[in-house]
Amino acid sequence: MPDYVPLEPFADYEFYTEEYAGTAIPENQFNQLSRRATEIVDSRTFRRASDVMKNDTASRKAWAVRVAACMVAELLYAQGEATRSESVAQGAGGIKSETVGQHRVEYVAPMSAVERVQARQALDGAISEELTSHLWDTGLLYMGVRRA
Repeated sequence: MPDYVPLEPFADYEFYTEEYAGTAIPENQFNQLSRRATEIVDSRTFRRASDVMKNDTASRKAWAVRVAACMVAELLYAQGEATRSESVAQGAGGIKSETVGQHRVEYVAPMSAVERVQARQALDGAISEELTSHLWDTGLLYMGVRRA
């Protein structure tokens, strides 16, 4: 049996729509994105976010963790939409422009490996900015050693 137990998402769709007032992510895609966002938030907080969510769900820290998870889920959703658009452009229907007279068709060039890496780096940077902006005062991003 593995040592790792997947976390419950930090935010559910009700929190996303009611408290966070999110509208970008469709309900049928939210759970998957929320799980990925939870893993990212917990990883970037050195697993402290999951401790907060297990021990003190009514605190300001827990609320900040939920909001951060919603922010990250929206970034993941936006990145997924951009990736899907790129995939469509590379496959059938990837026509950039078409001229009828003397029938000229121009196709969209596929994203290069460098562009994919740059897109991933941009996403990582955006996630870091969102987490910093919302969790900066919680102590969850502290990278030093705490004294007992």
